[in-house]
Amino acid sequence: MIFFKNLGYLSHIFVDLLPVTNYIDSVFLISLMPSESKMEDIKQLERTIHNMLDFVDKVKAENSALKNKLEELSQEKAVLMQKNDQAKNRLESMITRLKSLEQTA
Repeated sequence: MIFFKNLGYLSHIFVDLLPVTNYIDSVFLISLMPSESKMEDIKQLERTIHNMLDFVDKVKAENSALKNKLEELSQEKAVLMQKNDQAKNRLESMITRLKSLEQTA
């Protein structure tokens, strides 16, 4: 009310309009509030987003596990290929020795 003190006759107009502006502000604020069906839609959207975030976390964990398994299998493959090459070389060496023994006999 201190603001209106120095306005003279205008202060009565503003004071008289205060209830109207408060009512308009209240109506405006109420109109901004979502209805029950909109609130339920918002809650459903929140649940859906929460479920999607859970799914993303699950997929990330699965992806990480699969990457680890792929790395493990790649290393195992490299070891097996190396062993295969060693066995192949020993076998070729034995075949060469057998052929040379056969030619000398």
